[in-house]
Amino acid sequence: MLWVWSENCQQAFITLKIAFTLVLVLIYWDLNAPIVIETDTSNYILAAIISIQVDTKVHLIVFHLRMFSAAELNYDIYDKKLLAIYETFCKWGYYLKETTFPVKILINYKNLVYFNIAIQF
Repeated sequence: MLWVWSENCQQAFITLKIAFTLVLVLIYWDLNAPIVIETDTSNYILAAIISIQVDTKVHLIVFHLRMFSAAELNYDIYDKKLLAIYETFCKWGYYLKETTFPVKILINYKNLVYFNIAIQF
């Protein structure tokens, strides 16, 4: 079957091109905006995103993605989740130190909530 670039294809391409160029994907760092860190891991991958909140929208600043080393593959899942947060602060700590707002960290692992609770003895 021969594929032909039709008028509908051209119109869809133009619509997508406009949509992708109108939305800000990456913007410049603003120290006067709240910072949001999102981290996630799988069994093999670590991912981290730093965004800033401008008005009601969250805009991506920078992201980091890497595979775990052979030793890190043996970590438990909660250790991998904590490693993602730790690595984010190590990698971009110079940005995070200068902000005037508290840094908001979003994670998707309930067991790490324990580390966020103040424990009194």
